[in-house]
Amino acid sequence: MACSGDDPVEPTVYDVPKVVEKYVQSFVEEGQKRGIDIKLENLIVEIKATGATSGDECGSCTQAGTNGQRKITLVETGLCWGTTIEQNREALVFHELGHCLLQRDHRDDLLPGGAPVSLMNSRAVGFYEACAYPIGNEDECDKRYRRTYYLDELFNAKVPAPDWAR
Repeated sequence: MACSGDDPVEPTVYDVPKVVEKYVQSFVEEGQKRGIDIKLENLIVEIKATGATSGDECGSCTQAGTNGQRKITLVETGLCWGTTIEQNREALVFHELGHCLLQRDHRDDLLPGGAPVSLMNSRAVGFYEACAYPIGNEDECDKRYRRTYYLDELFNAKVPAPDWAR
């Protein structure tokens, strides 16, 4: 028997909890709307109570193995996942998928009005959230109208700044 010298390629795994699957499928659909084909054959997502990431991070993405297996770890506690609203859960999953599937790095610059340029911002939260308790001026509180821009930018970092950002 002779050895070829090549390491065997590990099989890929797709294992995403049901509570996260809807966001993953939405990510794929949003990519398709923008002409981006997303392949999901090697993605693992875990939700851990604590200690899943370092510092104040709510998630992380790692790639390993000969097959490029991608693994996202989300923190279940507090505002990361457990008690946050739907839009922030989606934004967190989309951010980590941006790292794992789109090879996006953090982008911490700001739009002229002070909002983050990108969903790939490492410090911001509440990119396009609804108001929990709308008091006073709802336009400043309810940011759901921003979702389209942030998803456009996620899939194309060269998208122009939106009118609301000026």
